[in-house]
Amino acid sequence: MSKIPALASLKVAGFRGFGEEKKLNFAQPDGSPGSGLTILVGPNNSGKSTVAEAVMAATQRQNKPPTFSEGKRNSVAEGRVKIELTDNEGRARVVETLASGGSESVFSGDSTTPSQSQVFVLPSRRKFEPYFGKSDTERTSYVNNSQNLPNTRAGQTDFSGRIFHINNDPARRTAFEGILGKVLDPLPVWTIDQTDQGNYYLKYSNKDHTHSSDGLGDGILSVFFIVDALYDSESGSTVFIDEPELSLHPQLQAKVLSLLVEFSQDRQIIISTHAPKFIDWNAIVAGAKIARVVNHEGQVGIYELSDDTRTRIKQLLADMNNPHVLGLDANEVFFLSDGVLLVEGQEDVMYFPKVLNDLGLEIDAEFYGWGVGGATKMGTIAAILNDLGFSKVAGILDGNLSDHIPSLQEQFREYHFVSHPADDVRYKKDRPELTSLLDEKNKSVREEFRQETTTAITAVRQYFKK
Repeated sequence: MSKIPALASLKVAGFRGFGEEKKLNFAQPDGSPGSGLTILVGPNNSGKSTVAEAVMAATQRQNKPPTFSEGKRNSVAEGRVKIELTDNEGRARVVETLASGGSESVFSGDSTTPSQSQVFVLPSRRKFEPYFGKSDTERTSYVNNSQNLPNTRAGQTDFSGRIFHINNDPARRTAFEGILGKVLDPLPVWTIDQTDQGNYYLKYSNKDHTHSSDGLGDGILSVFFIVDALYDSESGSTVFIDEPELSLHPQLQAKVLSLLVEFSQDRQIIISTHAPKFIDWNAIVAGAKIARVVNHEGQVGIYELSDDTRTRIKQLLADMNNPHVLGLDANEVFFLSDGVLLVEGQEDVMYFPKVLNDLGLEIDAEFYGWGVGGATKMGTIAAILNDLGFSKVAGILDGNLSDHIPSLQEQFREYHFVSHPADDVRYKKDRPELTSLLDEKNKSVREEFRQETTTAITAVRQYFKK
């Protein structure tokens, strides 16, 4: 049974929110950290978990095509589901519902199934029964048993066998703990113990604290699941982790991300996430893909960064004077439904609310991070948002930089750019040559600028309301 060298793309139609066919391209590992990482972002209920299910459905065993219940089939596609997974040698595996309709499906295209340990999807519901019987589950059986597409979005239920499998072999335990120690430091002491009734449980000790698996935190258990999904995966394989951030402290999120970037050098790591900490811009420059999944009026769309925008991002990362432009606060934008307001810098984010309050106006949009790092960078941030499918984006520039507006408006015809009449928003005592929108106390808009500023902001308000 031959392996798929690497997944190249996924096409989904008629499955859950995917009415019309949409395509997702996967990152290709080339030996560079992060090169094989694909990051799916987007608001809640956008369709990210459906992508994980689609990969799971397309990698079932040849003799076990999945069934698609009525609730999983999209009426826009007349109840027909078609999922196509293509590798980087051009081979495609298709699973689709029967032409006669109903829930049954068949495989077509290249009939070769990926090796049962080649593609593994770890769902967000990482369930673990605290007391369990004795079993030993190696990777192939674990993947094979857990990848059946359930009628509901159930989680993993056979993890106890994986714990025994690790514990039963010193070499496996050493390999597992070598990875676990990169996330949990100091490395916890864990054993499998037995109750008087004969059930087994996981015993976990860290310094002065000891827990059974019944009282162990969900975050620690999630780390065990994630490390287990990685430690015995093969080079060239694919691991899809749905919501790796669940129950994890931000510090652990950062460590898990570092682990995923490391493993994506020679295998494909796909994550769907709601956590800004799981967006790694250096990895994206190295070849990682970021794709935004959005559900608009019941239909899912997928949007990806272009290679040209990736090049522009590399230039932003080289600017040490404005590290916040692609910082953690900026990353939060990718989980918005839409409506983003771009301003030049940190001061604008701080002082524009004062301007709006003084004028009695509101803008129904969210600021992008702490500004775009200057007017010359607004086009790069707009390009990122445009590639990722944001339809409502507006930018406000200082009056002395309004000459950037024609170029920006030409590049991004669906977006809206204006300028306020002053050289800067905030009054700066050490820069008397600059006119400021706010007075010398930075509380009220100067009288001579009120009407023009009101006109510009009103235009932005109306744009977001369309």
